[in-house]
Amino acid sequence: MATEIAKSIGGQGTQANVDLATIAVKAAVEDWNAAKEWNFLLKDTGSGYSVSGVTLTTSSATVNAPSAGAFDFINIGMTITTSSGTASIAASTTVSNITRSSTGTISSITLSNAVTGTTDTNATISTSADIPIRVGVNEYNLPPDFNSAYMARTTTYKRALEYIKYREWNKKVVNQDINGTIEAYTIWNPLSPLTQNFRTYRMRVFRTPAATDTLHMQYFRRMDANATTVDVPDNYVYFLMDMAIWRFVTLKNSEDTRIPVLEQKAMSSLKKAMVDDDENTDDETLRLISQMESWNGERTLWTNGQFYPTQLDY
Repeated sequence: MATEIAKSIGGQGTQANVDLATIAVKAAVEDWNAAKEWNFLLKDTGSGYSVSGVTLTTSSATVNAPSAGAFDFINIGMTITTSSGTASIAASTTVSNITRSSTGTISSITLSNAVTGTTDTNATISTSADIPIRVGVNEYNLPPDFNSAYMARTTTYKRALEYIKYREWNKKVVNQDINGTIEAYTIWNPLSPLTQNFRTYRMRVFRTPAATDTLHMQYFRRMDANATTVDVPDNYVYFLMDMAIWRFVTLKNSEDTRIPVLEQKAMSSLKKAMVDDDENTDDETLRLISQMESWNGERTLWTNGQFYPTQLDY
């Protein structure tokens, strides 16, 4: 896209312009990220996650993160597998412990079984789906591409959780030390952003669990500004390009007379994409139904006597 944008403005496809257009594309993606939670970015925790470039050392149960933040989504109780390579992980091996660095990122995990086979310095490990809920633990790590929550539910006790802000829980519950059934959750970053990325969120559940469970979460990820291909559906590519062209011209020459027109087009395209992305609902077709339509062989919804107290209730 960067090359096309550079060429579209006066055919100036020089490397300098392509580099500038690359910055413009990233800025445009962030403009879209800030505009709304896009439904095409909605996903869930049902497939698990993978990390490549991992070193699995034979006879060791400790696995170090291949890079800062690479293991930050892993929770104790997750099952870990490896798909290929010379090292092996026994079936049903789980994460028994996590170790954090001074910045709060997970520096290593401990497996319930030691690695067998031959040491592999470039292994790919995968986690089980969803988030294992443990007794007495109210804080959990979130998926690596998490941006904002959509829905969460427990799969054992079949309970949908309410999203609340921390202060609401503080208002509702005086004694927060009592364990119980999970009712709600919130998203937060427990560490200073000076020592950990702003977007390294964690989830806190309320109450502190009194029983084990598994939590399935649906969430919105962010559009990836650094993706090799444009991170939007095909029907939105040119809409996003309008935003990037406006950004490019603004960066190249802030006094370009075309900027107001390009800005108007960029905002119009963004608005069209936002409307198109909104979920279609049946709200407009909702209506009250008669008691005959809703009758299921039991007592009717009301009787004459309820509407006309002076008449007999037949």
